Amino acid sequence: ELCLGHSCSLPPIRQKHYQKKITGSENVYQQPCDHLITFALEMQDACRFHELGVSALHRFQTTRALDDLSEALSLFRQAVNEAANDCFDLPMYLVDLAKTLTSRYELSGDVNDIFQAISLGRRAIDLAPNDHPSLPDFLTNVGISLMHQFKHTENLADISDAISLQQKAINLTADENKDKAIYQTNLGVSFTRRFEYTKQLNDISDAVNAHQEASRLGAVYGHPDLPQFQSNLWQALELCFEHSQELALIQKATTSFRRFSTSQLGSPSKELRLNARKWAEYAKKVDSLEILQAWSNVLQLSAQVVGLEHTIQQRYTFLLDISEFSVSAAAAAFDQGRPYLALEWLEEGRCLVWGQLNRFRSPLDALRMSNPALAEEFMKVSKALESAGSRPEPDVLSKEVKKIHDTSLEDEVDVRINLAKEWDKLLERIRNIPGFGNFFRPATYSTLMKDLPPSAIVIVVNVHQDRSDALILISGLKAPLHLPLPDLPYDKVDNHRRALQSFIRHIGLRARGSELERRERGMRLETYIKTGSITKEVLGHLWNALVHPILNKLGLSGEPPSEKVRIWWCSTGPLAFLPVHAAGLYGEDGSSLTISDYAVLSYIPSVSALIDRAKRPLDIDISSSGLVMISQPDTPGQSPLPGATREIQRIGHVLEASSVRYSTLDRSAATVEEGIKQMNAYSCIHFACHARQDTAEPLKSAFNLYDGPLDLGTIMQQNLAQADLAFLAACQTSTGDEKLSEEAVHLAAGMLAAGYRSVVATMWSISDSVAPKIAEYFYSYLITCEKGGLGGGHERMLNGENAACALHYAAQQTRKELGDTDEGLLAWIPYVHFGL
Repeated sequence: ELCLGHSCSLPPIRQKHYQKKITGSENVYQQPCDHLITFALEMQDACRFHELGVSALHRFQTTRALDDLSEALSLFRQAVNEAANDCFDLPMYLVDLAKTLTSRYELSGDVNDIFQAISLGRRAIDLAPNDHPSLPDFLTNVGISLMHQFKHTENLADISDAISLQQKAINLTADENKDKAIYQTNLGVSFTRRFEYTKQLNDISDAVNAHQEASRLGAVYGHPDLPQFQSNLWQALELCFEHSQELALIQKATTSFRRFSTSQLGSPSKELRLNARKWAEYAKKVDSLEILQAWSNVLQLSAQVVGLEHTIQQRYTFLLDISEFSVSAAAAAFDQGRPYLALEWLEEGRCLVWGQLNRFRSPLDALRMSNPALAEEFMKVSKALESAGSRPEPDVLSKEVKKIHDTSLEDEVDVRINLAKEWDKLLERIRNIPGFGNFFRPATYSTLMKDLPPSAIVIVVNVHQDRSDALILISGLKAPLHLPLPDLPYDKVDNHRRALQSFIRHIGLRARGSELERRERGMRLETYIKTGSITKEVLGHLWNALVHPILNKLGLSGEPPSEKVRIWWCSTGPLAFLPVHAAGLYGEDGSSLTISDYAVLSYIPSVSALIDRAKRPLDIDISSSGLVMISQPDTPGQSPLPGATREIQRIGHVLEASSVRYSTLDRSAATVEEGIKQMNAYSCIHFACHARQDTAEPLKSAFNLYDGPLDLGTIMQQNLAQADLAFLAACQTSTGDEKLSEEAVHLAAGMLAAGYRSVVATMWSISDSVAPKIAEYFYSYLITCEKGGLGGGHERMLNGENAACALHYAAQQTRKELGDTDEGLLAWIPYVHFGL
C-alpha cells in the first residue's frame, strides 16, 4: 500500500559519466560490481561510495541476495562518514541509507532498522535547506518509517507525525511532479491506519480524499502506479461504507472502478487484480447490471495476462490470481438471467493455456482455400510459438551457472516476444479477410451448439459460492438448457472434496501400490469404513443434488435405456475433483441406482476442447496404428509394481490374438529416449508405471521411466500427428491443482493438449492387482468394437473412438466381480475418460 518516493539513484548524465570514467562503459551491469567497489575503496570519496552503494542496491533489487543489500548499507554508511557536514549531497546520502535500512526491515522485521531510518531521515531534513529539490522526498520517507514504527509502538503520535510530514511534502510539490501522487497516496494510507486505530470517521474521509487526489493526479500525468493508487482508494471507500452505510460511497466506488479498469496504464495482470475484480465486486453490492460489463472487462484482461510472449509455466504462475474469475463471472450472468452469456464466459475464461495450445494445432483448411500463403505463414509462427512456450522453466541455478545462461535466456525471451507480436499481426491480417472476422475469437453459444458432435450431450456445471447451475448442451438444439442446482452449494461440494481426499490419503491410495501394500492397508481401510462410508455419502449426494435432476431434465429418470447415452461432463470449482461418473445410490443389499445405468460419461476440460477434437479427422496410417506399452515395475525410489508387468502381458495377449500391432518397453528398455521414439511411431500409448504430478510446475509432471522422468514439457515438444489414444495407468494422472481448478492442470489434459484425442487416466491411485484386469477388459472391448477391420498387412487397426465405452465396460465388469463395498468401489472409480 505504501509507495516509496524516489528509488536510490543518480542523475543519468552523472551516472553514465562516472561509469564510463572507471569502466569504459556506460552500462553498470556490464561490469562486475565488486570491481567498482574496489575502485571506490581506493579513491576514499563520499560521492563514489554513494554511487557504488546505488549500484549494489540495484543489484540487490535484481538478485534479492542479502549480501548485496549488506554491501549497499556498508557503502552508504561510508558515504555518510566521508561527507563533510556542509556537503550539499549529505542529506541525500542519509536518506538513501535510511531507505536501505527500511528495505532490510521489510525483510527481517528488525525494528532497530526503522529506529535508525527515522533518526537518519530527521537529520537529513534538518540539514536540507528549504529549497532543496528532494526535501519532499525526505519528508515522505520519514513518514513511511514512522508508519512502520507505529506497527510496533501503537503510539498515535507516530501516525500524527507521519501525517504532518506527508502533508508538508505535498504542499512543497507541484501538481505536474509525478511524485505528488505518491505523496498523496501515502498520506491516504496514514489516515486509513489512524482510522483503523481510532475509528474516527473524519480520518477515513480524509483518507478517501487523499486517495482520490492521488488517482486524479495519476490519471492526468500517466503515473505507472495508478492501479495501486486506485486499490488504496477502493479499500478506503470500502472501510468508509462499512462504518457509514452510505450507498453513495459504493456508487462512487463503482464509477471509479469502471473508469480506471479500462485504463491502459500498468501491466494487465496488475490492473486485473486491483481494478476490474474490485469493479465487479462493488457493482454486485449495488445490484447493478453494470456487473456484467465489469466481468466482461475482467475476462478480456485475463487473456492479456497469459500472453503468448510468456512461457507456459509463466502463464500458469500468472493464472494463480485469476483462475476462478470465469466461474464468478458465470455466476453473475446466471444471477442476471443470462445463461447463454455464462456459457460463453466459462469457455472464454477457463483452460486458457490449453486453449492457446489447441488453437496452435487447429486445422486451417478454410484459410488455406482463401489464402494458402497466409495460412502457411500463420501455421509456421504458431508452431514456433508453441515450441518456444512449451520449454520448461530452468531449475534454480548457482550464480556461476546462471551467468553462463543469462544471455541465452534473454535471447529466448526476445524470440517469444517477437513471435507473439508477429502472431498478433498475422491474426489481424486474417481477421480482415471477408468471412474470417471471428477467426480464433471466443466462440458464441450459438457456434458452440452448432459445432457439437452428432448426438452429443454436454453438461457444464458451474459451482460458485453464490450459486450452482448446470447448462445442458444437446446436439441439434439451438441453445443450451439451464438448470439451477439449489441443493449443490459450494461449501458442501468443497467439504466432500476435502473429506474424500482425506479418506484417500488415510487409506494410502495416493500412489499405485503392490498387492502386499494393499494387504497392509486393508486393516486401515476396514477400520476407517466403520466410522461411516464417506465414499457412498459423496456419491449419493452427487446423485441426489446433481445427476438425478439433470437426468430428469433429459427425460432419463425412468427405466434405464437399453442403449446408454453418451454424456460429456465439464465441471468447475471443487466439483472438478469429485467422481461424478460414479454418482449414485449404492444399497447395502446390492441394489443401486447410478449414472452408469443411464450413460457413458467422459470428462472434458472445456466444450471447445471437445469440438476441436471432433473437427480433426481421424486419419491414422496403417504404419502408425497400434499400441506401445511402457512398463516400469521397479522404479528406483518408488514402491514396486509387479502388476505392471502382468498388465502389459495381458494386453499383449489380447492384441496378439487380434493381430494388432504393438511394442513393449519394459524395465531397462523403458528409457526416456526410447519412450519418445515409440510415441512418435505408434498412434496409441499405454503407461503402466509411477507418475508424478507437479502442481507448482505443470510441465514437469511426468511418468517415471527407467532412466528418469518423461515430463509433459518434453511430450508437448513432439509433433504427434498420429496421436489417438493414451491410457495412463499411473497414479493421479487426472488430479488437478486446487489453486488452478479452472485450468485442468493434470497429465490427462496435458496429453489432450499434446494431440491425443482420447485419454484414460486416474483421479487417484489404482490397485496394482486390479489394474491388469481393467486393462484387459478395456482392450478386449475396444478391439471387439473396432470397425476398421484388417489393414493391408493383415494387421487390425486400433483407434480410441470407442475408448469411453470400453472403459465403461471394464469398470462395470470389475464392479460385478468386487461388489459395491467401499473397497470394491475404490478399485474402479479412479478410472476416468477424457476427450472423444
